[in-house]
Amino acid sequence: MNARARIRTALAAAVTGIGVLAVGGSPAAAVDAGTCTTVDFEGQILLDPWPPTIGDIAVDLPAGEISIPVATSTDAYPERVDITQTSEIWDLQFIAADGSVIATSIPTQDLPDELAEADWVGDLGTVTLSEPAVGLRARHRPDIAPDGTPNSVHPTEVTLCFAAPPSDPPPGDGDCLLNDDGTPADPSDPDCPAPLPPTEEPPTTEPPTTEPPTTEPPTTEPPTTEPPTTEPPTTEPPTPDCPLGDDGEPIDPNDPDCPIDPLPPTQQPPTQEPPTGDLPVTGATTPVFVLSGLWMLAAGVAMIAFGRTRRAIPGS
Repeated sequence: MNARARIRTALAAAVTGIGVLAVGGSPAAAVDAGTCTTVDFEGQILLDPWPPTIGDIAVDLPAGEISIPVATSTDAYPERVDITQTSEIWDLQFIAADGSVIATSIPTQDLPDELAEADWVGDLGTVTLSEPAVGLRARHRPDIAPDGTPNSVHPTEVTLCFAAPPSDPPPGDGDCLLNDDGTPADPSDPDCPAPLPPTEEPPTTEPPTTEPPTTEPPTTEPPTTEPPTTEPPTTEPPTPDCPLGDDGEPIDPNDPDCPIDPLPPTQQPPTQEPPTGDLPVTGATTPVFVLSGLWMLAAGVAMIAFGRTRRAIPGS
């Protein structure tokens, strides 16, 4: 490790409040809950195509959440001032007891180019171990930005911190924050009641409903027989718009205002006048008739008077 790398290691230890632990071939140190440790890769180098990884460095990490607040990498040689390499990058793998990879961190950044000595210091995020890790491995990542060069890089060291879950929930503040659906925003909040198990309601079975058939007696309507109606023929007299002749017949039988069948002419019974005898009338005849009438009137009056006189004489 060069002098600059040792200075960065000392700064990382001061930030995390712990000492530096070089693991290498010596027995691995256990990481207690709530503490951190720094692992040194002791100047090993990653090259493309070989070696793709360096390690495995012995560690003793419990299952849980591991954060990687500090990671450093470097590369230095005189000819580097004229070289551009785009993938001097690596990530960190956590190895289980059976040799399988439990978790992988995010990758580092590429080293600055055209410098005789280049360094990078940064954060590799957080991983979750499903089981304890016994080894730590740095993996070369020339595939992220391949350029056909070796992309040599030295993983210098990493700082690992284990955050143990609290043994007891923190005291509540009397307020349970809820989501929009009414569930607690933080299920571990002591102020939130434990969710109730879902209530299963027994299925509801309704008896089938049977409607009795409805039978209606047939309705028989008696036949209705109406006597035929015989209307006497109506004969309309000719309208004033139908000009008639002296005999009462239409002058123009084709006139649409004239009836089709004209009425038969009305026959008047013959009038018989008594025959008049032609008597000779003279001027002397009239006085004779007048005198005869007066004589007969006077005779009648005399006879009436004679009759009354006899009834007035006794014994007659």
